[in-house]
Amino acid sequence: MIRYLLIVMLALITVSASAQQGMVTLNGYVKDAGNGEELIGVTVYIPVLKAGAVTNAYGFYSLTLPKGEYEIQYSYIGYTFKTVTITLDKDVANNVELASEATVIQEIVISDKRIDENVVSLQMSKNTLDINQVRKLPALFG
Repeated sequence: MIRYLLIVMLALITVSASAQQGMVTLNGYVKDAGNGEELIGVTVYIPVLKAGAVTNAYGFYSLTLPKGEYEIQYSYIGYTFKTVTITLDKDVANNVELASEATVIQEIVISDKRIDENVVSLQMSKNTLDINQVRKLPALFG
């Protein structure tokens, strides 16, 4: 009984070791190209595998992937999109710098006219009746 248990455990260890041999780790830091500051929350994505990661508070990311050649996409709001092709045949450290994407826009002028521009006095309302209209009105209560 113990023999069978040892054989099964040895087979499982061999299978898991051979399965892990096909996996490698891609990691690195993503920084600002201008000042070298770490960028938090950069998206690191591999479209072929539909897998990805996001950089942590130190700008670090790590992905465990099968061996092969991959196109890695780095994107972050306010920075240029970057694509890098990497061959993963062993563990790779790939540090990336993203350039700030400054957009210069022209001056915007907002103007408006007053809604009550035609109002000239504070009088609430006024009805004008001439004497002929008053005479035509029926007399009520006498």
